[in-house]
Amino acid sequence: MKKFNIKELIKSTNDSFTLNVKKIELQPGTIYGLVGPNGAGKTTFMKCLCGLFRPDSGFLEIDNRKVATSDMDLLSTVGTNFVNSDSLRGFSLNEIYNDHIFYYSVKLPPTIEELINDVGLNVTKELHFNKMSLGMKQRFLLGMATIHNPSIILLDEPFNGLDPDGVDLFIRNIKELSEDRILIISSHVLRDLELFLDEIIFIDQGIVKESKSMIEIEQEYEKGLKEYYDEQKNRSFN
Repeated sequence: MKKFNIKELIKSTNDSFTLNVKKIELQPGTIYGLVGPNGAGKTTFMKCLCGLFRPDSGFLEIDNRKVATSDMDLLSTVGTNFVNSDSLRGFSLNEIYNDHIFYYSVKLPPTIEELINDVGLNVTKELHFNKMSLGMKQRFLLGMATIHNPSIILLDEPFNGLDPDGVDLFIRNIKELSEDRILIISSHVLRDLELFLDEIIFIDQGIVKESKSMIEIEQEYEKGLKEYYDEQKNRSFN
């Protein structure tokens, strides 16, 4: 179980956008919801955490040890589901699985059949990724994000394309995964997030605020997460 700290992180992109994280502490066994308007910087923040973007300044600590975002130790510690699906179009599930365990040097991984079953899919390993619905892809990518046993899992809009049964299964999987890991979930579907989140991280115009517990939000806001979200958004515009 590993604790993550992000301090004074700055990342400017080519479109004049700047991500600014003063301080965020992420504790294992916790599910965080990353919420904010479109273009707020949610995906940029996640990509900085997993090393896809290299911050201009600031640093990340894992168990009080500074880690460069280009460090391979960081890559093996993080699991994600925001892979560009177009890059997987021509591959079967088995091919994607084999590439993943080879890239991460996974020892004693679950079989591809076990992975498919665990995420509730009734398909064969020979099925091509592009033949699946969006919801099926989301389930499969969740399984792939966890196969190398990462300490932190980043899920970007994981409910897209899921029917109600798929959402219920996804939430059950997420709760199981969070027992000894950090989960960060970016989503606009606030009513689903309220069902299982422990903490909320609000972001707008690149500014990432310290997390606030769902217990506090439910105590302070009569309409729950939606009211908290609206208040934070209005503060950003004023």
